[in-house]
Amino acid sequence: MTLVVLAVAAALLATGLAHLLLISTPSPQSYFGWIVGLLTVAAVVAPFVSTGTLPVKLAQAVIPPRDRIGDRWAGQQTQPRRPVGR
Repeated sequence: MTLVVLAVAAALLATGLAHLLLISTPSPQSYFGWIVGLLTVAAVVAPFVSTGTLPVKLAQAVIPPRDRIGDRWAGQQTQPRRPVGR
């Protein structure tokens, strides 16, 4: 239950941040990409700060970049493509 609440809170914060960047910065997608990238790095490093065995820490550290790569791949697949030669 706690992870669900954290996921909902993160989604709402990301939406609010995206909206704030859209109305206040010249290239909001670039800023948002950098912020999400830095948060992904923080999520990878965070398990190594806590207590636990090394295999558990490694497993927890692999999940954020895997999800981030999956999100980027899915986003590239949904963007329209221009015909070649025009």
